[in-house]
Amino acid sequence: MKHRCSSRLMFVIAVAVILSPLRLAAQDRERTLEEVKQEILDRFQNGGAPMNRLMKLEEVKQVLSHMTSLDRDLWAREWSAVGEPYEKKADELVKAGKTKEALEAYAVAFAYYRAARYPVDNSPGKKEAYRKYVRVFLAQAKYFDPPLERVAIPFEGPRGKEIVGYLRLPKGVTK
Repeated sequence: MKHRCSSRLMFVIAVAVILSPLRLAAQDRERTLEEVKQEILDRFQNGGAPMNRLMKLEEVKQVLSHMTSLDRDLWAREWSAVGEPYEKKADELVKAGKTKEALEAYAVAFAYYRAARYPVDNSPGKKEAYRKYVRVFLAQAKYFDPPLERVAIPFEGPRGKEIVGYLRLPKGVTK
């Protein structure tokens, strides 16, 4: 079991690195706002992270035009502002019984919220973006096949009394 957990952890880390919209390489100096903007644009235009394929170039440029500093909450607010209409549209499509279209809209909202909380929820704005990110993921998950199962593991720690994970087992698997 220990080996299996290590493999899963390594997979999660690998996915996080692959999906990151900014380079994780250490730098001798902090990048300027213009350098960060250019890197985001370059990554988007060159195929970058798979989630970026759900974003629209004109929306990415719009977000970048509103970036006036490297402030974490500004970052979260601007990316979230683009994701929110997609989430609202998805909710309306669900009510109209248009599940396939709703899932597509949720996926786009998820991509923008993911960018909003990148790389970690280390400010109030990014924590809110992360809550939106999870909310949209769980809204999509209602339609997953195989279904998503919430797993809570009792744990007394600084953030609460349990660790929550989400599990999807292939059909026919019971263990």
